[in-house]
Amino acid sequence: MLREIGDAQVVAIAEEHNVAEIPHFVTMLFARLHGDLGFNYLADEQDPYALRLISSLAKRVSEDSIRSIARRWPTALTFATDEEIDMLYSVARVSSARGNALWGVDQAFGASHYLARLRELSPSPAATAMIDSLAKVAGLADRQRYDSSWTHFMARTAREEDFARLHTLFSARPGSEADWLITALERSAHIYTAYVLAADHGRPTGWENTWSRERYMKERFTEEYRLAEKRGDSLPKVLAKAGHWHIHRGLYYQSLALTFGTFVSEVAQFNGKQSYVISTGITGPPGQWRQYSSPIAKSVPPTDWTLVDLRALRPFARGKRISDMTPELQQLIFSADAVLYFGGAHPGKESLKD
Repeated sequence: MLREIGDAQVVAIAEEHNVAEIPHFVTMLFARLHGDLGFNYLADEQDPYALRLISSLAKRVSEDSIRSIARRWPTALTFATDEEIDMLYSVARVSSARGNALWGVDQAFGASHYLARLRELSPSPAATAMIDSLAKVAGLADRQRYDSSWTHFMARTAREEDFARLHTLFSARPGSEADWLITALERSAHIYTAYVLAADHGRPTGWENTWSRERYMKERFTEEYRLAEKRGDSLPKVLAKAGHWHIHRGLYYQSLALTFGTFVSEVAQFNGKQSYVISTGITGPPGQWRQYSSPIAKSVPPTDWTLVDLRALRPFARGKRISDMTPELQQLIFSADAVLYFGGAHPGKESLKD
């Protein structure tokens, strides 16, 4: 795999979420990319502020201290399996980046950790009162994350106009920490609201949800990339990880927005470098958890980790020389460079539920 990656500036992994083996693989791959090729950053489909907190703390605290962030604020991390947390901690410690080793490129999954910091920065009693009001509702919802009755605060309760009012109360200088925190909450609420209006009320806002989310992921990557440049890294090398639809090159099927994976690949191309996109899947014996059923998945050993070079299949796919070609298989072949199948994969462990 390292030979195929070559001089790539960006390596991107399209993941099946909450699979135990994938964070283990990312941890191993990042260590090799860092040691052999100078990679220093992981852009992950995670909360922006939570990953900044972990980046700043990892080299001077224990891993349990990082877990305590997720225990204190249960929605700080979008994906909070034991393996994911271990991966974030390990990558941040291995990296020699001068700034943020971890780049959260998704919208805010929770609000409580943002509101806690904003309370420390509050400029007035009116701003503090509004923060406390929002934090009370958000905190109650956070504590129910792993209950069947959970109501996701950012998706179901938070309103974009509440955070806009908070922005007004702060009168925060553009580019300040308070401005960054409140803007993240505003943008995130907009993304979630568009989804809920479409899913629950039949409003024609589904397009806006996926379009604005993909755009926000690109903007978050760009912001962290520029910060790395300002801190002296003239060509930041990045390992990215997100869900399949975000990482595969091409159009996001629900909005026809160019995907985040397309964007990061073209950043590398703009810099005269390559990108390497790795899709992932699960294989195993009959009854395997989340088993994939594509023709390629069926052809690999069911209990091994198997890397398939998709680029070698492109001439045959384009020439219509694959007899059992489906639209999904064709899209995979042309949107990723390789696919890694995890034989006998397992669900990630969620100790935070206990």
